[in-house]
Formats: sequence, C-alpha cells, structure tokens
Amino acid sequence: MTQLALPTAPPPAPALTDGPPTADAQQRRLVELRQTVAPLLREMGLPKDFTLQPGLRLRSKFGHCTFRPGQAPAIVIRCANQGGAWRARGAIVVTLLHELAHLKHKGHGPRFWQFHRRLLERAAAMGLYDAADDDAGEAAAGNTKLAGSAAGERAEVAQARRRERYQARRAETVTWQPGETARVDAPRSTLHGAVVRIVKVARTRVIAALADGREFSIPGSLLMRMGPGEAAAAPAVVPPATRLRERWKPGDRALVARGRLAGVTVSVQRVGRTRVVAATNDGQVYSIPAALLAPLES
Repeated sequence: MTQLALPTAPPPAPALTDGPPTADAQQRRLVELRQTVAPLLREMGLPKDFTLQPGLRLRSKFGHCTFRPGQAPAIVIRCANQGGAWRARGAIVVTLLHELAHLKHKGHGPRFWQFHRRLLERAAAMGLYDAADDDAGEAAAGNTKLAGSAAGERAEVAQARRRERYQARRAETVTWQPGETARVDAPRSTLHGAVVRIVKVARTRVIAALADGREFSIPGSLLMRMGPGEAAAAPAVVPPATRLRERWKPGDRALVARGRLAGVTVSVQRVGRTRVVAATNDGQVYSIPAALLAPLES
C-alpha cells in the first residue's frame, strides 16, 4: 500500500537580525518595529505621519528627528554599532522611542524626558520593550535621564561611568600645585606644546597661565611635567593686571575698535584686571574689555 507523504510545515522565516546589517536588512527591521509600536503611538496620541529610515551615515549618535516646513518629520535610526554588527533589539527600540518623543516635544527639556520615560514604561507594559534585550552599556546621550524607567539600568551604568571619569580626572588634577610649570600635551589644541604655570587647582581642572598672562582652564591630564632645567628656563608669567597697567594709565585717550561703541573716543579713568573704566566725551561711563581699545595717536 502506498503511503501518502504528509505535508510539512514551511521552514521558519529567518530572523530580521540574521546576517549582516545591510541597508535593506536595517530597513526591514525598522518597518517591523514601526508596525510593532503602532498601538503605542495610538495610545499616547502621537502622529503616525513620519518617515523612518536607517541612519547609515550616523557615527556619533544613534538617531535624530528632523522637522522641515511642509514635510513629515524624518526619523533616522542607526541599527548597527561601530563594529558593523547589529545593535541589540531593545537598544534600537530605546532610540526609536527617543525620536518618537520628539514628535511631541522637539527639545530635550524636562517635559521631553518625562514623556520619554512614560513611553518606555508603556512599551515595557505592552511587551514592546524588554530590558533583557537591551544593551545597558551602550553609551548614548541622555542615558542618565532614564532613571526610574523601564530602561533604568542604562542610567545606572551611565552614572557609574560618570563617577569613574570624575574620580580619574580628580586623581590626575590633585597632583598639581599652584606655581608649578607644565607643558600642554594636547595635539588637537592650538596650545599644544605651550609652557604654562599653574595658577589654581580646582576639582577636575586647573587654571593655567601662559607667559603673556592669558589664563585658561584645562584638565590636569593634558599637562606634562617638566624637568628642573626646563622649568627654570620657562618665561615668567606676567599677570594680566600688570600688563594692562603698563599699557593704560588714567587720562589716556583711546578709540573703541569693536563692539557697540565702535568708533567712539573715550578717556581712561581706571584700570582693572582685564577691563578699563572709561568715559565718553558726553560723560557716559563704561566698563570696556581692554582688548577692544586702541590707543589714539597723540
């Protein structure tokens, strides 16, 4: 007797994250997620008229929402990490909810973050977001604002990292003392290689002065110690007030070169640390940054 072959079930459809995150694969993932969060949009009163595309060119952030007159809001989401692999599904959902929250609040003020947390709570309650499928260690801007929400683990990790960075910067800064000489080691800065003297040590930064007296705030980690010979040969720092008092004296006449008083002739009355008090011909008195003044030819 011939046996009839029973029909077999079709093979399961491949997961949307099977294979590399190509442009087409990312688009399919976003289409699926858009359908998934549709009930949440209706419940929260969010508009359904927006475009959703993969952020193939995004590098420094995971998503953004653009508003243009006469066009639907354009949401772009990066579905792949820097290594070219898929981001966790829950991480993509967090980013999508972040951008959807902008449909109600365009800025990043307190009301935005409150609404974003509400979206996360409802998404978790509806089974649309699972913290177990998220990547809590993913460094995304605003993670600390998610404390108390379904994605609260992101906030905990971000706060722990912030404490570690603060402690590291603090440890690098407290090794400096006022009066010490250092060299700036910041290749991407115009001050790279400059010799400075430490004026003040704060919690995570130091106030340093160049030889001409200009002061700036810099992390202690960007300063290199100098040998005794180098430090001894470093030029002395001239305080800004000393430089100003050498250049300007009460009674000097000057021309305001820039600013709202540009072109006005003034008479110097008093010299401060970085500004001078000067009077115009009609008796009006102003405090003017010294950098805005040019001496008048006698």
